[in-house]
Amino acid sequence: TEGMSASGNGNFNLKLRIPLRHSKDTQVAGSYQFINNRVMLGGGLPLLEQVNGKLEFTEAQMKIPGIAFQALGGAGFIGGSSQKDGAIRLDLRGRASAVGIAKLVEHPFAQSLSGAADWRGLITIRKKKADFSVDSSLLGLASSLPAPLGKKAAEPVAFRLERKITAPNRDTLLVGYGQVLSAQFNRRFDDGKALVERGAVNLGAAATAQLALPATQNGVWVNGELPVLDVDLWRTLL
Repeated sequence: TEGMSASGNGNFNLKLRIPLRHSKDTQVAGSYQFINNRVMLGGGLPLLEQVNGKLEFTEAQMKIPGIAFQALGGAGFIGGSSQKDGAIRLDLRGRASAVGIAKLVEHPFAQSLSGAADWRGLITIRKKKADFSVDSSLLGLASSLPAPLGKKAAEPVAFRLERKITAPNRDTLLVGYGQVLSAQFNRRFDDGKALVERGAVNLGAAATAQLALPATQNGVWVNGELPVLDVDLWRTLL
């Protein structure tokens, strides 16, 4: 995919069968054994370190039986294969710590987290473009953010982050946090930097309502019904 790179040692095996008079019937079978590699997935995804496992391929498909890695301050596992429609599906799971999240997300929000939580992810690659989603109950992760985003470590809250490529240098981010927040941001990329063009944030009782983005006007629209909101405190974090 675009922006993906890897470094480190490994074992590469390749078998070729090329019929002399029917080269179009060439058969390929091979594998690559990752040995403590570092893999950058690109697209805002975290760096994978201590990558160990095998990738197998033929002329028709690709398969990952299982690869272990370290990312976001915890251990992770990835498996996947190519699909009939030509896409590549990668299923991931792991555990993320507050410290690991803060290294990826350079925002004051991340400094308000503590603890660690399990997560599951899905990456779908089509034509060198990668869409992804991440889900977590956030159980074990505490947040000292002001209401309505504060939570105790023992309190589960359904979290989902999804990114969809919509056009060259453009994507859409969808965020869900329990029953208190839902958001959508349409972004463009200039020189590798993501800029939000339009967005919508629903809070409180409005979080389950359909997100409505302005058709043409740029900006982020906030809609919500909350018993209390400390605007001054939030302004120091935004």
